[in-house]
Amino acid sequence: MNYREAREEDAARLVEMANQELMQQNLSEAAMQNLVQDRSITVAEDDEDVVGYVSYRVVDGAVVIQHVCVEEGYREGEAPAELLDRPVEFAEAEGMRTRIAVERESWLVDGDYLHGFEHVGDATFGEDDLVIYER
Repeated sequence: MNYREAREEDAARLVEMANQELMQQNLSEAAMQNLVQDRSITVAEDDEDVVGYVSYRVVDGAVVIQHVCVEEGYREGEAPAELLDRPVEFAEAEGMRTRIAVERESWLVDGDYLHGFEHVGDATFGEDDLVIYER
């Protein structure tokens, strides 16, 4: 498995993954290209195929993880933990906390991938019931 920063040419694959797993609406490739330029996005590759990504940015003095997307067949391996480590390591190096809000029924919660994070609250976004974690 290889981990690297996302490039604009990854946008089509990232959109495909986001629209399958995260978004209620369809995210466009142009919108994803803007996100690649605007945020830190790390991708996980298996034989040059993107199989996961994490996007994050600094908001109000904290590193906020905005999307974590990993193909189902790769969730039992190292990819989820390695992807989550990227924003956590950045936050620690900058002396910041890391925050993530996920759906209560998310595979991230069910799979115990959020070790080291503390439950700090709950929220509702649209129709989604979210759990907020911080580290």
